[in-house]
Amino acid sequence: MPHGSVPLITEPDDRLTAWLCACLTRTGYAARTVGQPTTRPALVSSALPVAAGMDLWRVSTPERRGALDVLETQLPVGCPLLVRCEALPVDVVASWAARPTRVVGFSAFGVPRDGMLVEVVPATRASPEAVRRATMFLESLGFQVRALPVGSWPIFPRMMAMVINEAAKAMGEGTATAADIDQAMKLGANDPEGPLALADRVGLAEILEILEGLHSEFGDDRYHPAPLLRRLVRAGDTGQAAGRGFHLYDQPS
Repeated sequence: MPHGSVPLITEPDDRLTAWLCACLTRTGYAARTVGQPTTRPALVSSALPVAAGMDLWRVSTPERRGALDVLETQLPVGCPLLVRCEALPVDVVASWAARPTRVVGFSAFGVPRDGMLVEVVPATRASPEAVRRATMFLESLGFQVRALPVGSWPIFPRMMAMVINEAAKAMGEGTATAADIDQAMKLGANDPEGPLALADRVGLAEILEILEGLHSEFGDDRYHPAPLLRRLVRAGDTGQAAGRGFHLYDQPS
């Protein structure tokens, strides 16, 4: 029997989002994607408790805000609402919610894998009970969950995006090739694959979104995206899934 039902706001072209949806099913939850903002879809089964609502979009759009309104109509009063917040402050999403006390941010950044790190970032007005329930729900999916201070920014995507950005700046300035930069990090920092190869696997558009979010929030030039990163994303060379990014690939993944 499923543990409960989980209504979702999701982007179907996001590889990590698709993997998270598969995790829900594999772990015993019944997931249902929220439809267009004008619709009010029913839950998978009214007999199942709602374990949590999940907003898996990464950035702010009118469609996301409209879908969030629909999602909230499906959630009981005490049910937590988890929102992805690698590229957008959690309090921005909480400000759209009818009940901001149940909004809890989370970051599931990187290459999808079992037991991956998920950072929990409570919104400023989130209740301790919402945080507790959200943490238990994520742990039930098999993630390694770490709680961060209220209203902060997830650590792992922030740090990795900065390393990738610096590598992209070096490549764009002609300092070294992508292969040379990745090899230097593998040999000098014991990096398993190198920052530019990792960026290609994660997706360059997602890295760019994180940097733009950080730059908008903090106004610090160290978060300003490298021109090469912007150019590749605009050209559609977004990484391994597209067949080319910082590196070239024989076949798109």
